[in-house]
Amino acid sequence: MALTLALAISSAWLLLATSQAPDSAAQNAHEPTLYITSPQWDVLDERGQLKQRLRAERMEQWAGEDDIRLLQPRLFARGADGSSWQASAHQGRFHEMSRPATLQGDVVVRKTRLADDGELTLKTDLLLISTSGDHIETDLPVVLRTGHWKFTADSLQAHFNPDKIKLAGRVRGVHD
Repeated sequence: MALTLALAISSAWLLLATSQAPDSAAQNAHEPTLYITSPQWDVLDERGQLKQRLRAERMEQWAGEDDIRLLQPRLFARGADGSSWQASAHQGRFHEMSRPATLQGDVVVRKTRLADDGELTLKTDLLLISTSGDHIETDLPVVLRTGHWKFTADSLQAHFNPDKIKLAGRVRGVHD
């Protein structure tokens, strides 16, 4: 996920920095100054196989904002262990490279692991993704499901190298 985020942010910044400013009629406060419909960034491994992908319904840049807005962002990454990660949300924001990216509104993260481990699903309303892509966190309520377990908590921090998940604040686990 790290490389996809870095490439997406870099290529979007390059596009925005080299684009021409629209005429004054287009600089309506209710419209972005620049948008791209259905952007997609792919990262391939050394064998030419898909390693990471970032898609969105739309990418927007608004006057007076440094952030890049993504509508309906979808992230995909394949782990070295054969697992795959998918993340989706209603919207996302990519900030300057020193600040974490944000996914907001019905955020769902899924990790499909090897056959014996099953799937891990995380749901929340706001998720911060580190600039390196190897750390995510939220201070909003979270639901985490894995196997027959359902965990709820007030916040979450997760590191992907190695896989470590920390739930905090009114943590509750139920086995069904």
